[in-house]
Amino acid sequence: MLLIRRVDKEEHAQQINDGTFGCRDLLSHLFSQSGGSYKYVDYYERLFEQVRSDSQPNYLGINDLSERNQQILKYILDPMIVDSFMTFFHVFDPQITPQWLDEQDDHGFYFFVEPRCELGFCACGENADCYYAGAPIRYLNAPEEVSINETGLRVPALACVFANREIGCDLTQIQKATYASEMLCSYAPLFNRVLGEGTSPVENEYRYVIRTKRTIHRDLTVGNLGKHCIIKLDGRRCGIEIPTYQAIPAQANYYVLHPLDSPRECLDLIAMMREGHQIDIEMNFYDIDISATSKRWGYIGNKKDCIKFVREEVRGVKRRKETANYHFHKGPWDHLMNSAIHPWSDVAEVIALPEEGYYSLQPNAHAPSDNGVS
Repeated sequence: MLLIRRVDKEEHAQQINDGTFGCRDLLSHLFSQSGGSYKYVDYYERLFEQVRSDSQPNYLGINDLSERNQQILKYILDPMIVDSFMTFFHVFDPQITPQWLDEQDDHGFYFFVEPRCELGFCACGENADCYYAGAPIRYLNAPEEVSINETGLRVPALACVFANREIGCDLTQIQKATYASEMLCSYAPLFNRVLGEGTSPVENEYRYVIRTKRTIHRDLTVGNLGKHCIIKLDGRRCGIEIPTYQAIPAQANYYVLHPLDSPRECLDLIAMMREGHQIDIEMNFYDIDISATSKRWGYIGNKKDCIKFVREEVRGVKRRKETANYHFHKGPWDHLMNSAIHPWSDVAEVIALPEEGYYSLQPNAHAPSDNGVS
């Protein structure tokens, strides 16, 4: 499976030569637009917003703020949103990609990634301070067609990797199952696109979701959450302290802003909102390294170069020599999925069964048998 990405700036496309690319934070997807020229870049994630809004009651107990400011506070408290990121690619398809390219203007730049998929079309791995999972989007005609179960089967890394790695000690099996289920239900909308105005199956999108590392102990999050959360106070860029997972109303008053130009200065976010100061969410990006989970990657060039690249792929022309703009995987593969399913086994093999979404686990000789996992 080959993934192609279009961006506005050449330096952003050339970043792939380091095995990395930028991913935008989920918080800004709900409150700001990138202004990029790609047709689908600012698609509003309405399904995701509705799921997270409905699952988070107004437990802040603050009723004298505008609806928008209450939403900002709610989402900053939300562990499924804060310090989580997302990016997208076009999945190469000989029947669709030429039309997709034809729809693009002549000013963009392109790069490609060929992920190594462990389960079905799912790719997952980790960096020093994050985990990531990727899968194709399902295109639907109505929100009612979204199936959490089908999404879970198609994107098993969401629960297996994210939840498995975030759950710490002192949790019951019910708490673990509830957390994994909430995570899967929350992220399912990000892998389902309801067709309508401004959408098209031609985009044929593949998404990566990234989570900075954190651990859940008795419903509390530990870790440096909020380090990528930047907001603007009257145009002044500020970092924000993020409290623990299940904040209580009293904790809301401890939301503190630290102006980046004066880190020792502390400002009360809620007080600033009450005084009528302008609060804006700033786009933040995380550079994810996919070299441990990708077969090849590289910089393509402009639209004309991409058309040539696509034609070569259609003809089956594969480059075999590495260049400054064309790279191959080296070293061991990141087997994050296998270790997430079977932490006790370094060599457990996951084999896809004929029925989509079901797999057989082949453990090593020292591990108990566990087959037919869905």
